[in-house]
Formats: sequence, C-alpha cells, structure tokens
Amino acid sequence: MDFESSRFIHGEKQHTESWVRDYLTFLSETLNTTNVDQELFVQLLRDEFLTRPEFQNYNKDINFNCERTGIESSRFVIKSTEVVQSTDEMEFMSEMRHKADSASLSLTIFSPTFIFIEQYVIIVPNTIQALLIATGCMFIVALFLMPHPVCAVMVTVCIVTIETGVIGVMSLWNVKLDGISMINIILCIGFSVDFSSHMTYAFITSPGKTGNERAMDALHTLGTPILQGGLSTILGISVLSSSPAYVFRAFFRTMFLVMLFGLFHSLVFLPVFLSFLNTILPRKTRPTPEVGEIQIEPSRQANNAYSPIPKDNVEDTQPLKNKGEHSSVCKEQVYILYNDKRISLDSVAIKETVL
Repeated sequence: MDFESSRFIHGEKQHTESWVRDYLTFLSETLNTTNVDQELFVQLLRDEFLTRPEFQNYNKDINFNCERTGIESSRFVIKSTEVVQSTDEMEFMSEMRHKADSASLSLTIFSPTFIFIEQYVIIVPNTIQALLIATGCMFIVALFLMPHPVCAVMVTVCIVTIETGVIGVMSLWNVKLDGISMINIILCIGFSVDFSSHMTYAFITSPGKTGNERAMDALHTLGTPILQGGLSTILGISVLSSSPAYVFRAFFRTMFLVMLFGLFHSLVFLPVFLSFLNTILPRKTRPTPEVGEIQIEPSRQANNAYSPIPKDNVEDTQPLKNKGEHSSVCKEQVYILYNDKRISLDSVAIKETVL
C-alpha cells in the first residue's frame, strides 16, 4: 500500500488490516495464482475465505450487493503514529487525502480525529476573511458617521494595528489560533472602534487652533473616561485569569490585550498622529444644550435716585472701600423668569450696590 510509506503510518504489515492482502495470499496458496475472473473471485471470497475462523473479522469490512454476487464497497484499516502537534495533524490529514485522490480507485479517508483537525486547516483563511469583512464594514459605517473621511481612515488604521498587536502577542502568550480565539479576535474589533472613534471625534470638535492644543483638549475631555473604561474592563475580566477552563483563559487574555493596545492607541498614538494632520482636519463646534433664559425680577424697580431700605428689613449694612459707594443686604421677594414662567423665591438675600 502506498499509505504505508507515509511517515505518519506504521509501516509494518501487522499494523494494517487489509482483507485484499490476505485474500490474495489465500488465492496463491489455494490456486497457486491470483489471476481469476470476477465471478470466481467473489465466490471464493464469499464461500471460502470469509468462512474461515481466522478471516471472519473481515466480514464487517466487505459490503456485498443484495444478490451477494458483487462487492459494492469495502474498507481497510491503517494505524497512524503518535501525532501531537497541530501542524503535524494538518499535514497528516492532507497527505492521506492526497494519496486517496491520486489512487486509481475511488477512496475516502476517514478518521474520528479529522473532525477536529479540520478546524486547523480552515481556521487561518476563515479568520483572515472574517477580519477583512468586519474591518471593511466598520470603515463604511465610519464614513457615514464620522465628521471627516480622514477620521474614518484613522479609525480603520487603529483597528488594523490593534488587531495585529493582539494576534502577535497571543502567539507569545500561548494562545493558539482556534475557533475560540478566532471569535474573541473578531469580537475585539468593536472595542477597537470605541477607543479610536471617541478620541477622533473629540479632536475634531476641539476649539483649539494648533494640533497640540486640539490634542490636549481631546485628552482633557475624553482621556479620563477612556482610561477609566479600559481599566474597569480589565478589572472586571481579571477574575477569569486563573480559571482552569481554556475558554475563559483565552477570553481573558484576548480582552486584556485589546484593552491594553486600545488604551495605548487612543491616549498616545492617536492624539499625536492627529496633531500632525491638524491642517487637513476640519473644525466643528461641540453642540451645547439649549437652556431657557433666566432673569431675576426684584419686587421693586430700580431708579436713578437711591431709596433707603427700611431698617426692619435690613440685615447688614457696611460701607464699601471706594468713596461714594454704599452696600446693603435686604430680604425681599424675588422672582425668576424661566421660559416665560415666573418662579418665586422666598427670603433671598439681595446685595445692592449704590454709587
């Protein structure tokens, strides 16, 4: 068999169960030849070979047709060596399938472990494809929501660099690329967008004139909330660091790395890089909340002449430093006009200054 020549297969014949090999030996010992027609081949196989006790284990390896005059399918078993590394498992499965495809007969290779090895073969292209699609979608959404196309480009660049750093450190932290880590990596794209988009928007809406002023204002406005959000997330997932389950440990390490790289990009890299692009970035005013006009309406109208305040209503009176000034504090009924509504305040101290 050509399969036995593989370095992943035990080459000794005692480790291979093939009814074809033993049946050809049986024909050579019985008829002194292996050149027989199809009818005699099936007849001797069915009536002589499979009825012997030493060959009865092959009954499950041969599937005859309904009339038992022909063979529809059969199987043979080969035993592999100990394969530990995932790269060797992928090579083993690929080599066996290649040998089966190049055979003259229609062969199908199957092993229960191939179900798990299959993910190692498709995990890399599927991860790259999912990351490209997710990043492209985020870039399109950022073009519509960000105030300038350069901001969308900067957000996309931050996503790519953060994901690259996370994947690179994961390999050093013994986190293998599998289905679990792939889901975590794709999930981290959302966190990367949060860090970069908030800082970019704060820089665009900054009232500063120079790049340094706008960067400092953006850090003053959102630096503390971003830092608090990243540190609180790291603190929340830190309980998973000592979990015995690989799923939770992989989730913690991936999220910890994306928070670490996200904070570095939003607080260090992005403000500095945006300051160099200050001349091409627009300036937009931050929206302020609309408030009603507040007016204070005293109970008596002011006039040009000074009107003395009754002594029973005076709480404290003291002269001012400048000559000709007089200050007094009284208790009066005061009204506040807010959006055409008159609100009364009782016993409010009013300080009057008369020149």
